[in-house]
Amino acid sequence: MDELILTIVENFKELSYIGIMLALTIEFVPAEIVLPLAGYWVYQGDMTLFGTVLAGTIGGTFGPLTLYALGRFGGRPFILKYGKYFFINEEKLSKADEFFEKTEEWLHLQQGFYRVFAHLFLFHVEWQK
Repeated sequence: MDELILTIVENFKELSYIGIMLALTIEFVPAEIVLPLAGYWVYQGDMTLFGTVLAGTIGGTFGPLTLYALGRFGGRPFILKYGKYFFINEEKLSKADEFFEKTEEWLHLQQGFYRVFAHLFLFHVEWQK
């Protein structure tokens, strides 16, 4: 497993700034992993701070815009047409709609505090050392 992770990291490093931009745009690796790793490479001198910040900004901007465009221009008809490839049918989509209608306010509140709790947890772990 360690070898697989190291291989992925090395391949990601070979892509350099494009890799950072793609990783943040597609989000196949969470930003919480990509950005500290990119910062470490800047520290090592493998990348420049300006290039890393620029790639991160572009990737961090185009990622949400891509998801917004998929929802705005594809939306429910897109999911109903292509959802079968991801095991999503109209029944499952209707159940998801009902769930979000019932819990919308709570989910918004919870999502807003997610990062706060995640950071507090990390600080707590660090304090325990």
